[in-house]
Amino acid sequence: MAYVSSYDFDIFISYAHVDNENISAQGYGWINRFHKELQVTLDRRVGRSKVLEIWRDNKLDGHQVFDQTISEKIKKSAIFLAFMSNGYLQSEYCQKELN
Repeated sequence: MAYVSSYDFDIFISYAHVDNENISAQGYGWINRFHKELQVTLDRRVGRSKVLEIWRDNKLDGHQVFDQTISEKIKKSAIFLAFMSNGYLQSEYCQKELN
């Protein structure tokens, strides 16, 4: 259950997976780092861990069909956060999420 009542998720993160590719020895991309930092920052703000629900699909490769599951998750999120980039603008899947 989300922190914001009547929603399942507080934030839906929409991004192009090409923008999250690993370029460092850490083994994860900047969207992963942002997601973790956002979660920790919001947890501190609220005063408890894992109270806010942040969702993103970290398994899609960008070539899969936009499905009902993603559509429902967007509708059940209080905030839609899109990371606009050239990759995002080139991704048909991301454009469907945005619409």
